[in-house]
Amino acid sequence: MSADIKLGEINVIVEAMDLLLDHPSRRLSQGGQRRALVHDFQDGLTLNWASDYPGGVTIAGKLKAGDIHASSVDAPHLSSTDLKTTGINVGGVSIHNTASDSGGGVITKVHSHKLMIYTDTIKAETTSAIGLGGMQSKETLDLVAELRALRKEVNELKAKVAALEAAG
Repeated sequence: MSADIKLGEINVIVEAMDLLLDHPSRRLSQGGQRRALVHDFQDGLTLNWASDYPGGVTIAGKLKAGDIHASSVDAPHLSSTDLKTTGINVGGVSIHNTASDSGGGVITKVHSHKLMIYTDTIKAETTSAIGLGGMQSKETLDLVAELRALRKEVNELKAKVAALEAAG
């Protein structure tokens, strides 16, 4: 397959599957390709194909994105003022499949733990399901409401202690 680069008046057209950016002095490790941009098999654009760049991908400045699906996000300087969304779901799902003793079917166990951070509250959710269409339990805890209730209870206990000390 041949590749071609066309310089237009307002654009550059690269007719190739992969765009490699590389300089030996900036490599952390030798060997391997450095595929910066790849026109992938789902007609998408992939950055850092196959994790070719050991240092990862860095976006300096503001990031504007429509719909983000991520298996891992490292944002050490993220603050609530940076979030312009109704909510962020952080968590993982682990699925374990085991063969059933009866009939050779498959039993699926799903355990999901999510921490949902919203502008007005934080919720923790745990979901457990066993079997396809079988039993499921879901527990959602409003952490802000729980903290408020605990603070109220602590203040009530402090008031009782103060009353006992004053009476004593």
